[in-house]
Amino acid sequence: MFEVTQRQWELAMGHRTSPAPGDTRPADCVSHASIRGARAGAAWPESGEVDADSFMGVLRAKTGLDFDLPTEAQWEYACRAGTRTALNSGRDLSDAVTCPALAEIARCPLNTRDGRGGGGQHNTGVGEYRPNAWGLHDMHGNVWEWCLDWYAPYPAGAATDPAGPAVGTTRVLRGGSWGFPARDHRSARRHGAPPGYDAYSGYGFRVACPASAGDAAGREAAP
Repeated sequence: MFEVTQRQWELAMGHRTSPAPGDTRPADCVSHASIRGARAGAAWPESGEVDADSFMGVLRAKTGLDFDLPTEAQWEYACRAGTRTALNSGRDLSDAVTCPALAEIARCPLNTRDGRGGGGQHNTGVGEYRPNAWGLHDMHGNVWEWCLDWYAPYPAGAATDPAGPAVGTTRVLRGGSWGFPARDHRSARRHGAPPGYDAYSGYGFRVACPASAGDAAGREAAP
């Protein structure tokens, strides 16, 4: 199961966004607003609605399924796949910048010329590196992945499946990207950007869907 690709974006939206074309490369240079919309889609967590002309709006109309971005908590749960280490391979970082353990599972600065595509200065096709224990590829590296939540410091105390703060100025991204050092690829690493920002080839996303009609809170990653 993978990040949304350029070809999938094109099939839904009728155009591509990436400066480095490739059917199986992640749909990058996409904003949170283009994925969910800048009107109804901007209301999360107050509302789960999306704009009809956004990627999620088109995907929902085509499939009849309630596709969306994962929340930050759901993303980390899926990334870790039961691990408690810095990486979902069960290993910790040996170096904050260039860690060989990361290069085994993620497109990162250490392996941009490993022959798996990308031309040395870009992301590469989804699924090129080993998945986590739940079969999810590229949870570390390749592109940062947009999440539903507004970015803010974590609240005090434990929480179950939190949906983030009610308001904010930046939305959460997770996972690191091809151009960031090893420390930024940790399962727990958080990043944020304005929801309309679409100028970086290291920002992409994956979709999630309720596992069943009666389980709207528990989400599983979709291809």
